[in-house]
Amino acid sequence: MKSSKTFSILFWINTSRAKNNQAEIYARITVDGKRVNISLKRKVNVDKWNISKKRVNGTSAIAKQTNRYLDEAYAQLFQIYQDLKFKGELITAQIIKSYYNGEHSDQGKTLKDIMRYHSSKIKNTLAPGTIRNFGITENYIFKFLNTKKKTSNIYLKQLNYEFLTDFEIYLTNLLPAGHPKALSHNTVMKHIQRFRKIITLAYHMEWIEKEPFVRWKMTFEKTEVSGKIAMSDMSFGVRGNCGMCKNTIETAANAVDGVTNASWDVNKKKIDVSFDDTKTDLMAIHKAIAASGYDTEKVMGNEDAYKNLPGCCQYDHQMKMNQSGEEKADDHSKHMH
Repeated sequence: MKSSKTFSILFWINTSRAKNNQAEIYARITVDGKRVNISLKRKVNVDKWNISKKRVNGTSAIAKQTNRYLDEAYAQLFQIYQDLKFKGELITAQIIKSYYNGEHSDQGKTLKDIMRYHSSKIKNTLAPGTIRNFGITENYIFKFLNTKKKTSNIYLKQLNYEFLTDFEIYLTNLLPAGHPKALSHNTVMKHIQRFRKIITLAYHMEWIEKEPFVRWKMTFEKTEVSGKIAMSDMSFGVRGNCGMCKNTIETAANAVDGVTNASWDVNKKKIDVSFDDTKTDLMAIHKAIAASGYDTEKVMGNEDAYKNLPGCCQYDHQMKMNQSGEEKADDHSKHMH
């Protein structure tokens, strides 16, 4: 379903900074409720400005020249909007301003681009609950953009460590509708973990030159049950070929409620997982990874999901999996079908 943009141009004068009764003229650009002001480098006598018509009163040469300049500015701004719309490119008030001022350069893919691609990628490969969790994370990301960054989208090249730190603070202080209390620390970490997986996918797709959050360190609070820590660290074999496989496998494992960390070794064909065994068990993690199309030691990968993997990710089903660093032959009799 296509979403329509709201767009408007309004001229106004800044009377609060008027000098000698001369005020600077600005153009206010509004897109989807977000606005920016552009200085038009023109001044007008405050008494001559028509507030309702947003033009200069009178028929003097200066009035005609100023009004003609405003008409040209309006036409140029509207044309920039139309061109962006026709090309199907990202449209924000800030981008229109940068085009008008001659400051815009091709920034490449946006956050919405990778979100859409990721959603289509996991549609038939992950469990419904996992897909729902990613949807919740994406919701929070765009609410954060709207409320804190005052924009509806952002270029991937603009993502940095500060952005992720600000997002963490936003989640920590958030009180979701219908929730009796704020998000727990571990829940905040899970949302950030999902967000990082999506951005890592953009890196593997070569949409960005570097991973912007590579220095970020995840921290999880350990759950205690009856005075005992309920965390388990386990490893098991998982087939796969490349960096994109790593992203998909780790995303599937990390999406299981209770998993706090998952790291797949592309060379050893094994995954190390940490999880709260009061919330999940090892078999649930096996099944989640298999649902994404990858064989584990105990569960064969979903065949439909496997067929939808990129060509470079369609591994050999006879590939050996390795848990300890030494090659180990597979025992297919242990696989669940």
